Amino acid sequence: MKSFLAMVLFAGLTVVGSASAQSMSRAQRLGSMPQDTAAPELVCQVYPYPRPALNTCTGSQPWAPNTATLNFLNLPAGNYTYSWSIPPGRVGAKVGCTTGANCTVQFSALGNDLDATITATAFNTTTGQQFVLSAYISQPAVCGGGGPNGFHWC
Repeated sequence: MKSFLAMVLFAGLTVVGSASAQSMSRAQRLGSMPQDTAAPELVCQVYPYPRPALNTCTGSQPWAPNTATLNFLNLPAGNYTYSWSIPPGRVGAKVGCTTGANCTVQFSALGNDLDATITATAFNTTTGQQFVLSAYISQPAVCGGGGPNGFHWC
């Protein structure tokens, strides 16, 4: 009978010991919780100029073709198929813009401001989850002052 009481008493001490974790401050508890993963996004980057990848690409030459590459970021693990929707006109698909994971386009203002939306779908064949995301191509026709014909690098 004494050994049974000792086991119950020991189990009671274990529970009391774990209660100390409940007395942690809210900040301590939040700091020890797993963090949310970043949301999937579609970003673009204009080459060859070293600018960070953003949701909106702006070229640096209004009068000449600019090249941008679009990529998915933060997709959950899985196997994906991709589709791309590029508006007709002054944005032209170059590489990977049919079923590839990345899409490279060429664009130019050609005398008029350019604002175009590129929409891409990533379908996770493992989970059935689908992500439909957009990125934007923007190019003013004239950046203003300096350079030939009133243009300069944007």
